[in-house]
Amino acid sequence: MTAFLKILVLCLLLLTLTSCHYVARLRGPCSIWPMPEPEGSRAVTQTFSSNEGRFRIGLPDRSEPAAEGNTKTFKWLIINVGAYQVFFVDREVAVDTPEVSEALFKRFRESASSHGKLTDSEISISGHPGREFRTEDDGGTRIERIYLAGNRIYVVSVFVPKSMDCKIGSAAKVLDTFEIID
Repeated sequence: MTAFLKILVLCLLLLTLTSCHYVARLRGPCSIWPMPEPEGSRAVTQTFSSNEGRFRIGLPDRSEPAAEGNTKTFKWLIINVGAYQVFFVDREVAVDTPEVSEALFKRFRESASSHGKLTDSEISISGHPGREFRTEDDGGTRIERIYLAGNRIYVVSVFVPKSMDCKIGSAAKVLDTFEIID
């Protein structure tokens, strides 16, 4: 083999390796050639329960929540899916009465509407009233589900970046696993 052919083969090999690396970097979770999921992987890895919070949701386990007074916040970031949060706060009075719940939902709606295009719908869980707020902006989509149970307010939410819009359905399925434990 001549020196020219050796250099040509080396250049072609280097070009091939570089282009493969570049294409692999462009291939994200929503590309037309999605990356294969590792065997045995699932978006929901295990059930997380909070006895103090009296709720359960299918997310990776967390050891300690962030706490401020009568408020607890649990956060998860799942790569290539979204950022999840479960938040609850106890009030001194019942918040699930029709008058109080409508006023609270109105305040949540006003707050959420300032963050982009908003759609909301009535939901419930175990007979407790709730609302789902979906907000879309340039950064992505936020889904917040607010449930009122006795004197407790639960906010279960996920943020999915715009680059992973194809994961909104699976993110909503994770929120569907939330349940209030009596």
